[in-house]
Amino acid sequence: METMTFLKILIVAVPEAVMGVLVGLVTCRSSLSKNNYKAFALKLALSVFGLIGLVYISRKVFSGMVPHTLTSLLIFCATFKLVWEMNYRQSILAAGITVFIMGALDISTIPIYNMIVEKYYPDDYFAAGIVFTPFLRLLHILIFMVFTKYNLRDNEILTMEWETLTKYLKTGITVVITAMLWSILSMMNYSDLNYKIALHKIDTIAVDTNIKLFFWIDMGYFVFILILAYYIFQYIKTKKLMGISPEQLLKAIKKKSTKKELAGYIKILQEDCKEEGS
Repeated sequence: METMTFLKILIVAVPEAVMGVLVGLVTCRSSLSKNNYKAFALKLALSVFGLIGLVYISRKVFSGMVPHTLTSLLIFCATFKLVWEMNYRQSILAAGITVFIMGALDISTIPIYNMIVEKYYPDDYFAAGIVFTPFLRLLHILIFMVFTKYNLRDNEILTMEWETLTKYLKTGITVVITAMLWSILSMMNYSDLNYKIALHKIDTIAVDTNIKLFFWIDMGYFVFILILAYYIFQYIKTKKLMGISPEQLLKAIKKKSTKKELAGYIKILQEDCKEEGS
């Protein structure tokens, strides 16, 4: 594993942790402390320094990428649960999405990183991390901006009490989370393989296409699961909305409409009833 100096922690780890927490929050947390910036900043600082400290210890304990990443996943999950007061569904999804994005950004940019290493740092594979991290964080910010519009933040399937969900919804959210975790494990195994190939300078030209294809299949699978979850949750939310009672619908129309608009609605209904009766 890479040795983290104080400079690397400051330039690489801190921005990565900040963006990781923000992506998780904007994706799954039901409400953000928009009106209390001091509390938000304090929680963010606590999350970032706690994450960096625990991940640093994890790097000392584990030598492989897979156990280290799984530990990072648990640390993110605990952070979202304990510091940001998410429920278990939100915490696991937020942590899973965050960790996967971090891994996907690292792996998908390996060709560019390798070019920098070969040209400027041929004797130290990890030395280019400091100069390369601004590019990764820019990509991270772009993803964050996308997730501010398309997210699972206010979906009732994630915010409702677990006991109030039907067995089908419980099964559905469990399947989605399991699929994401499976994809993350596959991604980390791929990442570990790439680092070992780079560090030991193994010639993989005969299977290079297969290795890259494996990565992009896993990427596509994870994105597919995210999109599927988003649209399924939106469908269920819309279906629930359309299941509103006639009394509630009439009250809402009456409250939001003028007398002239109400008269127009009544006229439309009367004409429709006459057509059905004829």
